[in-house]
Amino acid sequence: MRRRYQRFWLIGIILASMSLFGLDSNIRRMKYSSRSEKEAVRWQEDVRGALFGILKMEDLVSTETPLPFEKKELREEKLKSYQQIELEINSTRRRKIPVILTLPNKAGGPFPAVVCIHGHGGTRYSVHDRSSVYKGFAAALAESGFVTVAVDVGQHEIFEKDRTLMGERLWDLMRCVDLLLSLENKVDRERIGCAGLSLGGEMAMWLGAMDSRVSAAVSSGFLTVMDQMEQNHCLCWKFDGLRELVDFADIYSLIAPRPLMCQNGLQEEPKDFYVPIARKAMDEVKVIYEDFNRPQNAFLDVHEGGHEIHLPSLMEFFHKYLTIRNDSMKFVENKEKGFLTVRDGKDDVLTYRFGDQLKEGIDPEQTRSCYIHALYSLDGQVLTDDFPKDHLHHHGVFWTWPIVKTRDQLTQTWHPHSPSLRQYFVRWLKREKKNGTAIISVENVWKLDNREVVAKEIVTLQIHPADNTSRALDLELKIQAVGSSLTLQGTPDQNKGYGGLSIRGAPMFTGASMSTDRGMLEEDSTNVPFYWADLSTKDLGVAIFVSPDHPDFPITWLIRNSYAGFINASWPGLDPSVLEPDESVTLRYRIYVHRGDRTTGKVREAYKQYLSLFPKK
Repeated sequence: MRRRYQRFWLIGIILASMSLFGLDSNIRRMKYSSRSEKEAVRWQEDVRGALFGILKMEDLVSTETPLPFEKKELREEKLKSYQQIELEINSTRRRKIPVILTLPNKAGGPFPAVVCIHGHGGTRYSVHDRSSVYKGFAAALAESGFVTVAVDVGQHEIFEKDRTLMGERLWDLMRCVDLLLSLENKVDRERIGCAGLSLGGEMAMWLGAMDSRVSAAVSSGFLTVMDQMEQNHCLCWKFDGLRELVDFADIYSLIAPRPLMCQNGLQEEPKDFYVPIARKAMDEVKVIYEDFNRPQNAFLDVHEGGHEIHLPSLMEFFHKYLTIRNDSMKFVENKEKGFLTVRDGKDDVLTYRFGDQLKEGIDPEQTRSCYIHALYSLDGQVLTDDFPKDHLHHHGVFWTWPIVKTRDQLTQTWHPHSPSLRQYFVRWLKREKKNGTAIISVENVWKLDNREVVAKEIVTLQIHPADNTSRALDLELKIQAVGSSLTLQGTPDQNKGYGGLSIRGAPMFTGASMSTDRGMLEEDSTNVPFYWADLSTKDLGVAIFVSPDHPDFPITWLIRNSYAGFINASWPGLDPSVLEPDESVTLRYRIYVHRGDRTTGKVREAYKQYLSLFPKK
């Protein structure tokens, strides 16, 4: 880790000197602005170097060999699911620090680990206290099989000459990361996180930003701006040269593209860590995540409480980002049968059917390709149906239209028709695994009478890691007219307007609960606008979320549980959408697979999180 920063510390010395001697009085001159991914990485390197300089940490982070810990065990307690060990270790050659380390009792490993950080007035014990504002999050993580470490960072005195308060606090936390990495058989070096509340949320920001060995960060009760912190707050956050370089959003931006969750409570007062201010700060942070093409990795969890840890979302976050190994996603292709299955470890997630599919005994005119079936629950149940007898044209997760006009002819992709029109596979554009997410992208074409290409279709799927509750799958459809205009329209039959992305549920969803952002539905619904729709039994469910940048948002829906479970995000509905030659339209959705009903599956909360991925208009 230290070698990684060696070439940046000179930048820090130069910029710190300019600030301290008044050579540049501009505020926030290293503010992040949108740029290419390569330039964003370079900006991060430059800012880290500058910050290490003004933190007076250059000598510490450029050391080739980590300082020996010289551990001294002070106390050990064996609890039901983990052991808690109190240690004293070297922070620097002249200073020792006490830490609390927890290790799972269960065999195996290496395990994920989290640095747990207290706030003002707290100690390393506070993060284990279930009756406090910390909700005992360190103990909860330890019980869930995480290694944890906690250290005191609340001091307001500088221990060593030529240091800064914030630099010493940060260094002690970085030494905690060193300690975790020294536990080779117990800690997975690729799955280390950090989390804290208040001052701890500030220090989680700093640790995630300045130590790239941290894979995911939760900053609770801190996301704000420096102008706000100048008033009615302890000024221990502030040190010479900081404001001239950055604001907090820029420091958070150093964490990108690694996962970041900030938590702010609705009961925070305007003078404190106020949610409207936090939202604006998160909008700034998300710019760099967009530049890294990882907008889903940074979000603000707004909860109903006050200045406190929101334990459910913290646990869900770390289970999602630290308990899934990056190499767990797999692609299994069967070229002969024309399908590709995505697996997460040993579990099937979905099968994309790129080749021609036809059930035995069915008329060949029903042949179809380029759709998803099966879609699986988190526990392996098949959630979709294909070629059901009541509607042979239903195919798992599919996107077709009952009215299509092209080449001055009226046709459709919904039912077999004369002239015929359907999708055909052309080639794979992408199959990759990155940061625990599987990404597949494919080029298809629409052929009229199996001869003439009238449209090109790019389908991109991002399959995210599951947590204990759910899995998200992001689907993007880009449709481009080829050679002439292309008109898409929903069916005018009984003003239903259906057409577009659909999910045909497995038989288990007949009579299932139907819900939307407006609440529960008592009967089938057609041509009513919603933001999302969900089908659930008491044990499992599946929802479609529509992105806020979708054409004609919010769009209308067809939602049924009468003869079968069926959801259709009906676009363009009753009004036709015309694509001129070479013009394209992009449609984005999230498919949300969850355990339990819509409440225990946290469908409403998941949609709010999905919305946070998009810039506010």
